Amino acid sequence: MDSWAKAASGTARLHWAVSRRLAETCATTLDQPFDLARFARQAGYGSHHFTRQFHRVTGMTPRDWFIRQKMQHARALLTLPNMMVKDVANRLCYDDQLYFSRLFKRAVGISPAEFRSNMIARNLLLG
Repeated sequence: MDSWAKAASGTARLHWAVSRRLAETCATTLDQPFDLARFARQAGYGSHHFTRQFHRVTGMTPRDWFIRQKMQHARALLTLPNMMVKDVANRLCYDDQLYFSRLFKRAVGISPAEFRSNMIARNLLLG
């Protein structure tokens, strides 16, 4: 492997490691609003450069990735019997339940209320 290839593969590993570490950090902050500047600082980048690097490694912007993670967590929370849609929205730091519902429907294909109803019906059939 020539020196350019080694440098390129080393750079790719560095970017992957930084993006992975940031992904782990993002995952622990799902109950907080998205803060690109904070994530970029943690990676040692400016916001614009961090966004480009994150997109190159993950195929999506940090914001899109963060929302996707929140919606996956919302799916898990909506299966809990004591969690209503408004509770899930609040827990994931969405003050506007309608906005949360629109994001959820865009990500999952059905509204959070429909998802919850389907999960309850499924649990009744299985249980």
